[in-house]
Amino acid sequence: VFVFEWSSPSWRTNVCILAQIPFSIGFLYLTLIAYFIRDWRDFQLFIAIPNLLHFVFKYLLPESPRWLASRGRVEEARDSMAFAAKMNKRSVPENIQISETGCEKTIDEDINIWTLVKEKEMLKRLVILSLNWIVITLSFYGLSLSSARDENLFVNVASMAAVEMPAYILCVL
Repeated sequence: VFVFEWSSPSWRTNVCILAQIPFSIGFLYLTLIAYFIRDWRDFQLFIAIPNLLHFVFKYLLPESPRWLASRGRVEEARDSMAFAAKMNKRSVPENIQISETGCEKTIDEDINIWTLVKEKEMLKRLVILSLNWIVITLSFYGLSLSSARDENLFVNVASMAAVEMPAYILCVL
C-alpha cells in the first residue's frame, strides 16, 4: 500500500507489479534457509524475528501525503513530501499544489467496515474480488505444493520461486 500511495497514477500499475519481486526473492531466501535449518521450530523462530522491525517502521516512515491530504492535513502532507525529497537528495518543487476538495467529505462521513455490505456496488466488488483472491490463492498453492512432490524438495520449491521473478517482469513489458 505504501508504494501504491507514493507512486503517480501513470506508474501505479507497473510499480505495484514490480513491488511483488521482493516476495519471490523472499521465497527463494526461505528455501535456502530451510535447506540449512531443518528443525521447523528453529526455522520458524529464524524467520519470525526480523518481523519485529515492522514495529520500528511505524516511527521511521512518514505518512502518505495522499492519506494526509484526504484527512485535511495539507501542511503535514507537504512536510511528508519534503521528507521524501530530502531522503532522495532532491529539492522540493515550488509549484506543488495539494487539492483540499473532498477532504471534509471523507472526514464527516461515517465510513466503517459495514459500508462494504451496505453499498450495493461495494458489496458486488467485495464478492468478486474475494472469489478472485480465493481462486488465485488456491491455484498458486496447489501449483506450489504439487511442484514439491518429486525427489528434491528444495530444488523444486526454489524453481517455483525463481519462475516468479521473470513472470513479474514480463507482466510489466
